[in-house]
Amino acid sequence: MDRGLPTGVCYQNFCRIEVNLDHVIHNYISACSFVGKATTVTCVLKGNAYGHGAQSVALALQEAGCNSFAVSSAREALSLRLYGVSGEIIVMGISEECYLPLLAQNSITITLASARQAITIRQPMSVQIKIDTGLHRLGFTSDDTGIEEIIMAVKQPNIHVAGIYTHLGLVNRNRDSIQHARFLNVVRILADRGVCTEDIHICDSIAMFRYPQYHHARVRIGAFLFGVPPFLSNQTSIDCMETIRFVSCLTRVECVKKGEFIGYDDETPLCKDRLIGTVQVGYADGYPRRLAKKAWVIIRGKRAPVISRICMDQMMVDITDITNATVGDEVILLGDGITYDEYAAWANSNRNEILACLSQRPQRNYIRNGQCIFTDDALLPK
Repeated sequence: MDRGLPTGVCYQNFCRIEVNLDHVIHNYISACSFVGKATTVTCVLKGNAYGHGAQSVALALQEAGCNSFAVSSAREALSLRLYGVSGEIIVMGISEECYLPLLAQNSITITLASARQAITIRQPMSVQIKIDTGLHRLGFTSDDTGIEEIIMAVKQPNIHVAGIYTHLGLVNRNRDSIQHARFLNVVRILADRGVCTEDIHICDSIAMFRYPQYHHARVRIGAFLFGVPPFLSNQTSIDCMETIRFVSCLTRVECVKKGEFIGYDDETPLCKDRLIGTVQVGYADGYPRRLAKKAWVIIRGKRAPVISRICMDQMMVDITDITNATVGDEVILLGDGITYDEYAAWANSNRNEILACLSQRPQRNYIRNGQCIFTDDALLPK
């Protein structure tokens, strides 16, 4: 996946996200090994591949042997295709009618979730029928009314049924079992009425490990692919590696006197003289404001607390206890000593959100074998 970077050169913006493609590929292979050759592993790259950069991640996975991808929107799907992703692409959300001709031309499979939606399909198109078995988010209902709507929808002349799927609520095992039974019942009734497909699927990353008996034709992995092992699985040891290193650097170091206020915080004056460092990262980069006064960063191998409020483009940390800290020092925000779990707890969030909320502003450097092989910054010299 060489993009023509000069040998030995690693471009590093102040604020950047380092994506370890070796770890992404490792997690994909780990999932393939777990489910076995009879089950397809579909890599879910929605939300800019959980903040990693969907196009570059997709191409790396494609080179590693993956030929099945899923996204949430038509624009995400078309972006992958335009970037050179040649494998199967499934849109798991509702596709806007204006994009349907382009999706069809690019052999992209869409989700069919209502009879009304089926009427808008005016060109031959492959669809995955979505069944709502109890999540109450999207899809045909699993009762008699929903089944009749599916039968009516697939009678539209341009629709080719490629698969049928649902999504578990993952509330508890009993509820998941009920959803699975409803799903199989719908599949059976549809097959009896001539709507047949071998491609049925129900498992996301969590369900893949929690319910091996539910693997069916494919599993859809998103969070696991990006280093988020599922909680409450049957596996005591899951081979899953974190994939992101979010870093910036100190751009200013200042001794600030007792009684002064830092940044926009007009409520908490310093109780003693402190050494304050400015870090070039803010909420516009995907570093949440709610991390203020809760999070820590790592500088020169030591932790420093985040103080004051997070600005749009910068934040401040207390570096009084870090010997010789200076402008230009790397500041580790996430990864490399700060785990997804810890960061998510500071943000009162979950691991998926903190990754997906990383914005597109930070430069992304893609790492293979410990080397930066590609940066997504089109402004840099090639």
